[in-house]
Amino acid sequence: MTSGAKTPRLLIGSEWRETGWTNPVINPYSGEEFAQVPLGNAKTVDEAIEVAHEAFEVTRAQAPHARGDLLARVAHRIEERRTDFVETMITEAGKPYMFADGEVTRSIITFTVAGEEARRQQGELLDVDAYAPGSGHFGLVRRFPLGVISAITPFNFPLNLVAHKVAPGMAAGNTLVVKPALKTPLTSLLLAEVLVECGMPAGQVNFVTCNHEEAGALITDPRLKTTRRSIVFSSSRTLPGHRYAVSAEIAPGESSTLRPARAHALPRKVWIKSGMSSRRSRNAGTRMTMTLRR
Repeated sequence: MTSGAKTPRLLIGSEWRETGWTNPVINPYSGEEFAQVPLGNAKTVDEAIEVAHEAFEVTRAQAPHARGDLLARVAHRIEERRTDFVETMITEAGKPYMFADGEVTRSIITFTVAGEEARRQQGELLDVDAYAPGSGHFGLVRRFPLGVISAITPFNFPLNLVAHKVAPGMAAGNTLVVKPALKTPLTSLLLAEVLVECGMPAGQVNFVTCNHEEAGALITDPRLKTTRRSIVFSSSRTLPGHRYAVSAEIAPGESSTLRPARAHALPRKVWIKSGMSSRRSRNAGTRMTMTLRR
């Protein structure tokens, strides 16, 4: 079964799912409804996080060459399905052809660069003998994936701003739960179809559409926590152009709110970044430093 624009489904693990509830997708140019997308709820989100949490045991063990090859295949497949992506964005986002086609090109570059970066995570070997106590020692630094990444994406760039989160996360060996904007979910679900076609490990990237009220677990769930909670989103009209912080001390089940914060005020245990994929790829994993005797 495929998702496709005609029969969209949510992707959780290796399953294309319906939920029993739907949300209309409106053409912003004509104002007409042209599709229905399954609408998840808090239970659906919970299931997606659990699947991603389990899949992390597989993706964390992926060799860099396997990650790079997968991302290269995704970039190639997006090119092959360029017309599908362009037509979907024109219909659901109201983009002119030139901008929709340009966004496809940018997403291909995003996955291509992420595939190249996946092969470069070799770590570092450092001398630590600048001072006497370090004589005869050196430092070994290795990078490791964080775990489950929560990715909340906007409507205005429904492909490339999803790619900016998915591609670096996959390059680092993480798993993701993607919540696309309800205005433009079909482009994301088409990308989900491409990821499956290219042999993505089941559960590495999961796509769930839901209302904001049902998405609290994407911020508060402790399974998003490895060394720190991992959340990445791009702002929309309800999240103005600021960085936002969420208290890392919120317990599951408690209410939570997003509040504007300066970069230096972000809680240490919360990772919320906006920016280019290259910056995110450098921050998509944690690292361990060992000091060894020569």
